[in-house]
Amino acid sequence: AAALLAVAALIERGGRARRPRLRRARVGSGVGTLPDRGGEHAPDAPGKAAAMIEPLHLSVVLQCEVAHAFAVFTEKTTLWWPHTHSVSQMRGLTVTFEPRVGGRIFERTPDGEEFDWGQIVVWEPPTRLGYRWHIRADRSEATDVEITFTALDPCTTRVDIAHSGLERLVDAGRTGRDRNHRGWG
Repeated sequence: AAALLAVAALIERGGRARRPRLRRARVGSGVGTLPDRGGEHAPDAPGKAAAMIEPLHLSVVLQCEVAHAFAVFTEKTTLWWPHTHSVSQMRGLTVTFEPRVGGRIFERTPDGEEFDWGQIVVWEPPTRLGYRWHIRADRSEATDVEITFTALDPCTTRVDIAHSGLERLVDAGRTGRDRNHRGWG
């Protein structure tokens, strides 16, 4: 998705698309790093603590202003989101971010059916977005996504994506993390 966001941002402003480099960020040294808030006690079985799954960290650099990158991500998601990564998988669907804390993230099919994907928990345009993500999962298995948009210069933006809480994906576990990594990258 990050690669598609880069292409959509460049195409929309009339620029030439270049394949962005996605870099995996490292979190600490692996020794003594802290788990996500609350995740250290999320049970996967009665009386048993869930094993922590390393959060995903991805970055992409876009040749556009911060506000433009944020707008393409949140207002024009339909342009870059593959319909095959949706609940309905229907061509012609739209993806909507309701622009407020508590707002829904959902898809709407051409015939009007809606499927909730998540809920916005941080809305700070144009620099920060956070949401609970539960596409194709029970809300109790929602994961956490935080995205920051940082100006590197007036026409260059770095988008950093952190996707955590993946241990809550009860049925998917570590495979869910791997599938999400492929989806983002």
